[in-house]
Amino acid sequence: MEDFVILISVIFGILSLILFFKVWGMCSNIKKIKEHLVQVDDVEAKFNFLMSINEKERAKAVLISNILSDKKIFDGSSYFSDEYKLMKIKEIYGEALKSLGIKLPDKLEPQD
Repeated sequence: MEDFVILISVIFGILSLILFFKVWGMCSNIKKIKEHLVQVDDVEAKFNFLMSINEKERAKAVLISNILSDKKIFDGSSYFSDEYKLMKIKEIYGEALKSLGIKLPDKLEPQD
């Protein structure tokens, strides 16, 4: 009976060791999984992913970069007033800014 318990313990130990290395191998593949899930080109997906893992500073940087490169708002011309641009930013990115805790002013104050 004692030999049977030793045999079962050895088998259990070997299987536990195999399971440990399998889990370790899966954990090292997380970077590959993350790169697969978050495409670099899809800014909205990247922002949502960063928010879901509570990386608010990186999500803020992604959002601000996207706002500044948005052709609908900043088309290089000065035809639109700053108030119009602010309104468009609120319209397009309002929910994302709100989720980051960023509040834009209702009206721009004139600067001296």
